[in-house]
Amino acid sequence: MDYDQQLEVGNGAPDTVPPAHTFANEFSAYAAHQNPNNSGNPMAPPSNARPDDYPTNPLDSVYPPDNFGDEGSPDARVWQLHSDVMMPQQKEWIDSAIATVDIMLLFATLFSAVSTTFVTVAFQDFTPDYNEYSARLLFAIMAAQAGNSTSLRVPTPDEFAATGPGSQTLWHENAALEHEIAVLQRLKATEQRLRTERDTVRVDVLKLQEENAALRAKNAEQVDVEKQLNLAVSRGANTALRDQVVSLRRQQTTSDAAANQMRREKATLEEQVANMRRRTEEDAATTARLRLENIALGNDIATLRRQKQEDAATISSLRRDSERLAEFVERERLWRQARSDLEQLHREWQERIRVEEEAARKREEQRRRETTAFNRLSGQWDALRQSSTQTPDATLTPRQQYETVWSQRLCPSSKLTFDAFPWPVAPGTQIISTAAVETFLLDGVEASRRKQAIRSQLLRWHPDKFTARGILDHVVSSDWERVLQRQKEVVLCLTTLLARV
Repeated sequence: MDYDQQLEVGNGAPDTVPPAHTFANEFSAYAAHQNPNNSGNPMAPPSNARPDDYPTNPLDSVYPPDNFGDEGSPDARVWQLHSDVMMPQQKEWIDSAIATVDIMLLFATLFSAVSTTFVTVAFQDFTPDYNEYSARLLFAIMAAQAGNSTSLRVPTPDEFAATGPGSQTLWHENAALEHEIAVLQRLKATEQRLRTERDTVRVDVLKLQEENAALRAKNAEQVDVEKQLNLAVSRGANTALRDQVVSLRRQQTTSDAAANQMRREKATLEEQVANMRRRTEEDAATTARLRLENIALGNDIATLRRQKQEDAATISSLRRDSERLAEFVERERLWRQARSDLEQLHREWQERIRVEEEAARKREEQRRRETTAFNRLSGQWDALRQSSTQTPDATLTPRQQYETVWSQRLCPSSKLTFDAFPWPVAPGTQIISTAAVETFLLDGVEASRRKQAIRSQLLRWHPDKFTARGILDHVVSSDWERVLQRQKEVVLCLTTLLARV
């Protein structure tokens, strides 16, 4: 085992003391050296000494020495050494702080989402409960139906399970569970931080043990130097050597005091480590207890969820019953309304039959009167029938020819065709239009008498009058449809003219 490995073990002084510093050998060589230049200063180095023969600082290879007077400047190597040593530790502290902030932000987000969800659920509990309203309506309907029965038991609304308290209980228990989970996370982070501090303390203890071993080695070296100095004093060294021995003894005393201080610091660190272990054990016990409480809360939440599902199933069943009952009530209402509508239609139909019978009776009386009048004028009808095939007088106007043809051809003994029917347009016109009817009927008529002329034509061509007077009886049956279609066009043109005049 080499000297560095023994320092890492840190269990007391190393097995073998390293060789004394080369300065003691140089001092022995110097004491025996006879140099006229060193009289009066036995500590002066020999004239033939080389720089490589003296110890050097190992930091000089990494951090160049400062110039004289620049030891406190911003570029001094003490600041570079401090930066290189402290930056890793500061990075660890910053990373730990960032991790803590990330955890806090994560749980803040979770708490915000959970709080929003439960506020929404709680708000629904404060809104009107239409399910309860449906259940109470169903209860009222069933109570009304069971009013004359003694065997049917109607459940009261108080027997229905409430959903609001269950939601409130879930909210509070979930909030408590989230709070305990946050506490567990904080305890976990604290435990991790304590473990990190414990590892740091262990490293510090190892460093102190290494420094203690180095001090012991230095003390051993100083003992060797003191022995050599005592040997030199015994050989006749001067007073300066005695002063150096006294100085070395003072240094040894100081080193012993520093070693005692390190031992006390080591004891303090060990006590801190023990306290950290106790706190870690307490945190572990608290974590176990919280885990058990978390499991119990999880079981309670599962039970409440099952109860909520059962309540939801019961409410769904009641809702279906209410919907079926509402559908039955709606069907009964529709049936009653349909029955009322049917009775109304029956009354309207009877009234319409009565009106039609009355109109038919009146038409029959009118037909009878017209037939009697036609029979009285049979001689005139024969004359008109003979003249029906003759060409109208060319001296008559188209309007007079229209009136003459209308009077001659509407006799019971003649059958008119579509082309021979008297239409209110100029002869040869194939299309009935408002302009053609206006030109034919109102040409030469005074403005004050035009509306009366159009009204008289509407009375002639009106569908009811047209049918009641039996005009189609004087038309060939094959042309009935064409005559009726042309009659509708004439009525449309006359109506347009009446609105325009």
